[in-house]
Amino acid sequence: MKLTNTSMADLDKLLSVCILANIDNIIIENGQVSGVNEERSCAIISDQNIPSFGTGVKLGISRLSTLQTRMNLFKEDPKVAIEAKENARKEISQLEISGTNAKVQFRCSSPAMIKAPKAITANPLKDVTVLKSEIPIILSGVRAMGSKRVTLAIKENGETTLDFSDTNNDAFNVTLESKANHLGEDKPASCVHYYPAEIMLPLIRAASQDQSSISIIVSDNGVAQLLVNGHIMTMLPQIAD
Repeated sequence: MKLTNTSMADLDKLLSVCILANIDNIIIENGQVSGVNEERSCAIISDQNIPSFGTGVKLGISRLSTLQTRMNLFKEDPKVAIEAKENARKEISQLEISGTNAKVQFRCSSPAMIKAPKAITANPLKDVTVLKSEIPIILSGVRAMGSKRVTLAIKENGETTLDFSDTNNDAFNVTLESKANHLGEDKPASCVHYYPAEIMLPLIRAASQDQSSISIIVSDNGVAQLLVNGHIMTMLPQIAD
C-alpha cells in the first residue's frame, strides 16, 4: 500500500523522537507503536499520531536512523512516496521510498524478533514543570560539568532541582521556578530519581520547541513521562551508585 502524506509525516516525526532516545527497534500494530532502547533507559508506547499501514498489518523496524536517512534523500522532492509491501503473514516486509527519478529500498524486520514493552507501570505522583527559558542554563550546565547523569530532586513543598556533577563530584544545581504539583492522595514526600543525561536532555529540548513550558509526570517508582513530537516518551530511572 502507498502511505498517505499524513502517514509519511507521522512516520518521520516518530523516527525523530525515537532516535533522540536511542531507540533503534520499534513495532507498529493495531494503531500503536512500542519500543525500548538497548540500555532500557527510555521506552515509547503511544497510540497517537501513528502512521497507518493498513488494518491488521504489523510492522517491525530496526535501524531507525538508517530509515530516516533514506527518507531524507527525498525530503525536498515534491513527488516523494513510500510504498509498503506486505507479505503473506500480514507483515510489512519492505518499504520503497521514491521520488522524481530515483528510489531506494528499506528491508523491515519481523515484529516477532523485536523486544518491545506491552505496558509500563506508572502511578503518577508529581507533575514537574520546566520553563523553556530554563532549558539553556540546564543544557549549558551539563556541558560544563561533563555530566552523564541528571539527578531530579523534589522536596515535600514541591521545590524541584536538577543536579549535575563532574568526576570530582563538584555539583551544579538548577532550581526550577515552578514547584512540582503533588498528584497523589497521600501526604507529599520528598523524592530523588536519576536519569541518563544523554536521554533526558534531548527529549526536554525537543519537547520545548513549540511551547513555553513542558510537563514531566513522575511516578512513585521514578518512571518519568513527557510529550515529545506528539508521543509519550517514558524515561526509566537509574539505580543510584
